[in-house]
This record gives sequence, C-alpha cells and structure tokens, in this order.
Amino acid sequence: MAVVGFVAVLAGLPSTPALAHPPGIQAATDYRVTVRGLEPMVDGVSVRFVADGSRLELRSVSAATVEVVGYEGEPMLRVSPQGAWRNTRAPSLYVDQPGGAARAGASAGAQPQWQPASERAVVRWQDHRSLWHGNPPPTVAADPGRVHRVMDWKVPIRIGTEEAKIIGFVEWVPRPSPSLWWSAVLVLAGALAAAGAAARSRPAAGRLVLAAVGPVVGVAAIWYQVLVVVDNAEPGAGALASALAARAAPLLLGLALVAGGVLVSVGRDLGSFLLAVGGPLTAFVAGLENVALLSHPVAPVAADPLFARLAEAVVLGGGAGLLAFVLTRSRRPVAAVQQPDAPSPVGNNSEGPDAA
Repeated sequence: MAVVGFVAVLAGLPSTPALAHPPGIQAATDYRVTVRGLEPMVDGVSVRFVADGSRLELRSVSAATVEVVGYEGEPMLRVSPQGAWRNTRAPSLYVDQPGGAARAGASAGAQPQWQPASERAVVRWQDHRSLWHGNPPPTVAADPGRVHRVMDWKVPIRIGTEEAKIIGFVEWVPRPSPSLWWSAVLVLAGALAAAGAAARSRPAAGRLVLAAVGPVVGVAAIWYQVLVVVDNAEPGAGALASALAARAAPLLLGLALVAGGVLVSVGRDLGSFLLAVGGPLTAFVAGLENVALLSHPVAPVAADPLFARLAEAVVLGGGAGLLAFVLTRSRRPVAAVQQPDAPSPVGNNSEGPDAA
C-alpha cells in the first residue's frame, strides 16, 4: 500500500506545462520544432533547435559577421570569428523580462551597443517566432491522434550585407496514453513488492533480483540524464562538465543504485540499504523532474521519445519497487499460535469397554 501511495503522489504532481516555454530544459512538450536550414544556404553557418529552454542555436565558422534580427527589425545578436555579442539596446532581448531595469534605453532605432556574450562563435536565444503559443488550432482539436503541421516560421538574419533567414516549421505530435504508462509503473512496483514477499523463503533468489534490478534502475536514470546533457549542452568540454554538474543529484543517485546492486551480489547488507533508500529517492528526484514524459510526446533528446518514456517508467516503478522489495522481504511472517489438543471425554477409555 505504501508503494501504491508513493506512486499515486508522483502521478498527481503537476507536470511541466506542454504549451509554455519557460527557461531551462523542457521535460516534454506537445509540439516538435524543426529547423529546415538557411535560405539561401550559407557556407560555414549552421542553425539547430535545442530543447534547452526551447532555443535556437546559431554557429558560424564563416569569416563573415552574422547578425540575428529582432522582432522589431533591430540587430539583436552578432556572431563573428572573434566570438558572440548581444545588443543591449535591442528590445527583443527583453520580451520575457517586461519592465526590467535592463530594458531601460532599449529601442529598435537606437544605435546598437554590443556586449560580449561568448568567446565562441555561437549564440543561443529563445525566439518566439519559432514557437507555437496558445491552444491547439482547430485542425488539431478535430483530430488530435495524428501529426499536424501547425505553422511555418522564419527568423531574419544578415550575413555581412546580405539578407537571409532561418526557416522551419512546428508540428503537433499526438500524446501518449498517460494511463497506460502509469499502469506500467504500478505493475513494475507491484511486481517487485510481490517478489520481495516471495524472497522471504528464498534468500538467494532475493539477492539475485536486487542485484539485477538496482543497476537497471540506476543505469536508466544515468542514461537519460547524460543523454539530455549531451543533446543540449553548449559546445565545449567546460560547458559539458558544467551541465553534468548541474545534474549531480540524479546522477549520484543512479550510481548509488548500481553500487547497491553490486554490494548485494557479494552479500553486503549495505547494498540493501542503498537500494531501499536510493530507489525511492531516485524515483522522486529523477522521476519527478521528467514525469511529463508520460503524458507529452516530445522529449528534449534526439533519441526516440519511446525510449525516454521507458527509462522514466523504469525509474519511477523500479525505484518505488526497490523500497517495497526490501520492506516485504524483511518482514517476518506471523507465527501461527498452536492450539492445545482437545481433552478426551470423561470416562472414555482408549482400550475399549472390555479393557478391565
């Protein structure tokens, strides 16, 4: 019952909004943004969409200076072989910060004031022209079970003195069935609880289950965290290390589950403790962060979102189930109270009436 309650709490927690695009990596959304490229094509300049804050990323190895044009036609960002800059007087930089002090003096007609942003020739920015806002369009409402192309978009840029544009489109992607995935989570947790009860009479089999399940849950948590970082971190070893450090808690918990499984396999009691504590903590920390994967289709990774949902289900169900397994295996069955033999009837002689 404790495991069912724990999973129910996770299921009832709010997931990341599917329609909003706040800063930070989106756990999952309903819309898939695709960058088709540049029009016209430009050698040495590439653009992609990264789920890290739903941003566009422009990289350049060209000798030319590339400028991203803001919503009001003003120069907003600049990339050259010397690095990247932001125009602090561009109103488009402050669309998501209305009334902020940094916005003072910003004007589309003001002389640009360039502030260094990076020593690398790469910029990332959240561009609302490439995102869908509001409720799904009528075509989606009429048939939400298939992919719909909801809009085409473009972002103007300048390369030297030439005009160009980044082009792409946005698609609605059908949602997965959350009831199906939450059922899978509950089934996995319940199966481990039942296995723990069965393991009371078979200690060797119980150790084998723990030694296998712990590392599987840990690897699932680690794999997904690393995949998100690799697909979304800015270029460079330092940026990658910083992004991994920001996810230290779920990564360390995953490693603890792997270590717990190894310790159990060699007969160390510490392993069971690590799995009993680390399992639900991993489900809560790593699972809660990505719970929107079970109800929204587009994950912030290049891999098939199905694998992301499988990893999430393993982390949630397996993490809660590890606690249930250890608790049920540790419970001692209540000994049956032995009833005294019923007394023989008075005058009853086992040797029969002729015994005298």
